This record gives sequence, C-alpha cells and structure tokens, in this order.
Amino acid sequence: MREGFARDIVARSLSECRAIVAEMLKGGQERRVVRADVATAAAAFLLIGIFDGIALQRAIDPDAASPSELADITADLIDKFIQ
Repeated sequence: MREGFARDIVARSLSECRAIVAEMLKGGQERRVVRADVATAAAAFLLIGIFDGIALQRAIDPDAASPSELADITADLIDKFIQ
C-alpha cells in the first residue's frame, strides 16, 4: 500500500486478528487440543495468511475451487498443523 494511513489501518487490523487467533491457539494448548510446541504467534501469522490467500484467489477466480473443497482441505491442513 502506498498510503501510510491506509497501511497503518490494515496493519492494526491484521495485528488484532493475529492476536485473537494466537489467543485461541493458546487456549487450545491449555486444553491439550493444540500441540504445546506450536509457536502461537507464528501459527496465527501463517493461518491468517492462508485465509487471506484463499480469499484473494476466490475473488480473482471464484470457479477455481469449490468452497466445500476448500473448507475440507483447509480444515485437514490446520488439524495436521496444530495437533
């Protein structure tokens, strides 16, 4: 983004999203449903990136993959990543 004010707004929003996801992952670690060795901040960054990438690709080429296919494989990917 060229405009600094817009970059700051988006950066704050992404930071808040990552913090929320990281807290959810920490809660999962406490309940022993997320591996203890998962770096929650880094995992949150990666997960947000995955969802942003899916959203971008769907916006550009909505017929490339069905939402149900994406949901199933994304859930499987996340399961394997955090458990």
